[in-house]
Amino acid sequence: MEENGVYAICYLHQIDDERNKCLLTGKYLVVIRNGKTYRFLLTDIQKIAFDHRRIMLPLIAGGIAAPFSLLAIFTHITDPWLMLPLFFMGLFAVYWGWLGYPALIVQDNIREHDFPLKYISQNLRAFAAFANNFIRKQKNRGENLFIYHIADFSVWEQTHQNQKEYAPDSLEKEGFIHTSHAQQLAFVRNSGLFTADKTWVVLTIDPLKVNAEIRYEAGVRLPGMSEAQSQHSLFPHIYGPLNLDAVVSVEPLHTFSISP
Repeated sequence: MEENGVYAICYLHQIDDERNKCLLTGKYLVVIRNGKTYRFLLTDIQKIAFDHRRIMLPLIAGGIAAPFSLLAIFTHITDPWLMLPLFFMGLFAVYWGWLGYPALIVQDNIREHDFPLKYISQNLRAFAAFANNFIRKQKNRGENLFIYHIADFSVWEQTHQNQKEYAPDSLEKEGFIHTSHAQQLAFVRNSGLFTADKTWVVLTIDPLKVNAEIRYEAGVRLPGMSEAQSQHSLFPHIYGPLNLDAVVSVEPLHTFSISP
């Protein structure tokens, strides 16, 4: 298929609505909303996701109007019958702003781009999952883009059975979850941190599916790592709990090997 051929199409609201749809080509993600076209290079896209956005203007306006009108009523500044409508309008504005709207999020190298939706359909979720996987493979070109985390098996097992998110002690103590790239994992494994008194497992994580922010930051110089490797090796840190659907596989540390 040619670079600009269309791999997938998904309509945002209803089928055949040409003014509201997404297209995935070999080079671009194209979002058409209300007839306006937004084009994103696949090489610039970090993630396609969904979120629920609050509407700040009515939240702020209602948050000011409602208490002000109550204050005016109780201090007899003005006729209460004039302030009561303002009070209820303020409450409605806060409620409306709090309800917000679902949104399609396209995160590129610079910022997040929001596209408000009426609702998030299963077709649109499937399109986003396909597009994320396609983008990862386009960027991959044979390179392993997964990130890895070594976990205490007992902690992981308890999380997997009882919770929807994985939050090890490091998240509370340091503010993030330690992970590494494939090239860094051997140094991490041989760091001496993973003693024989516990059972350790390796979580293989798809970064495109991680809900929390991933920051690439310098880490400590590990045993066996040269000074140049240490200076030029940024570790991926997950700043928030890890959603379990981002974990591709879980394997014992002592038998784990990275597939080519």
